[in-house]
Amino acid sequence: MPIAQFDLGHGGAEIQTHRLARSLVRRGHRVEILSTRPRGTPAADALEGVEVRRFFSFGNARGLWRVTPYTFTGQVAAYLVARRRSHDLVHAQQAFHPAWASVLARRLGGRPVVVTVHTAGDFGDVRQMREGMATLPVGSSHMLRAILAGADALVGVSTAVVEDVRAAAGGSRPVLRIPNGVDVPVVTPQARAAARERLGLSAHPPVALFVGRASPQKGVDILVEAWGTVVARGVPGRLVLLGEGLPEDPAVASARATLGDRLVVPGRVLDVSSYLLASDLFVLASRGEGMSLALMEAMAHELPCIVSDLPANRELVTDGVTGITVPVGDPRALAAALESALGGLERLRPLGHAAREKIRTTLSLESAVDRYEDLYRRLVSSAAPVEIADRG
Repeated sequence: MPIAQFDLGHGGAEIQTHRLARSLVRRGHRVEILSTRPRGTPAADALEGVEVRRFFSFGNARGLWRVTPYTFTGQVAAYLVARRRSHDLVHAQQAFHPAWASVLARRLGGRPVVVTVHTAGDFGDVRQMREGMATLPVGSSHMLRAILAGADALVGVSTAVVEDVRAAAGGSRPVLRIPNGVDVPVVTPQARAAARERLGLSAHPPVALFVGRASPQKGVDILVEAWGTVVARGVPGRLVLLGEGLPEDPAVASARATLGDRLVVPGRVLDVSSYLLASDLFVLASRGEGMSLALMEAMAHELPCIVSDLPANRELVTDGVTGITVPVGDPRALAAALESALGGLERLRPLGHAAREKIRTTLSLESAVDRYEDLYRRLVSSAAPVEIADRG
């Protein structure tokens, strides 16, 4: 499984890759993740039975990081060709340079390639590659065309992603929809109370939670502006922000200076589940999504969720049924929804129950692993690209 970076605190694609790999190992498969090597990390190690191999990169040294996608592509393609007898299939995550390396190796006699695309819209893989990402200043549009034409199977994690990829491929390639999956934990009032006490949140309920990195895509600036309005209106509660880079984000730093302990910013944490247990409400003000793993986790923890009205979010949240949707990029509408929700949490409990049930019945991790296993077997037993209909 080649992926641009494998840092479990960075983003949903990395977390989902690890969970898929770990589940496959538990089912008796051997899985190796190929990624770049940040300074201070070993070239090879293992994580819960998953082999991890990291390749040299320039990191942030004097602008040389721009070269990393090309050196990584060469290293990974050479590795996949040289080691083609040690694996049956390559599953690249995201339609970036790891997928290009996989397709290049395929052309040189390598194994069948699956490419899973995780994000759609303005912040999606297709848009970024077409317009030339900062990390791929030369040749990214050519790489995208090669990936779409050369992969044996293309997968999107949501209908929005499938439509993005299908349009980019000119409608000539089938794209399979395999949603991300999450485990559904046991949630009890006792567990919630214990988590809130452990995290020091018991004295100031209710608690609204956001999980995501500091990125324009995630709309954190919209969220903190809306929260400032909520606080100014005298609505009780705290907003907790979890994710990489959030303590340093300018909008967050400015809001903390005025909101004090009404805004809690732990930043990057590994134990996200405890914060989900300790919270009363989840909020996601994204400007773009593929299928938010953080949102799925919140739904699995039975939290009422307020989300921006994006196509990918609507696949998970039906307004008034499994959550609440608000217009994208509208802090006033978000503030009004937060104020109403915090003032009537008991009224929203049925939405949390319905959200958890949706995850349990249709979006479990085991269901996603089943579908990937089926796809892998069909590809490995076939000499030609697999023509797969979208089964939803």
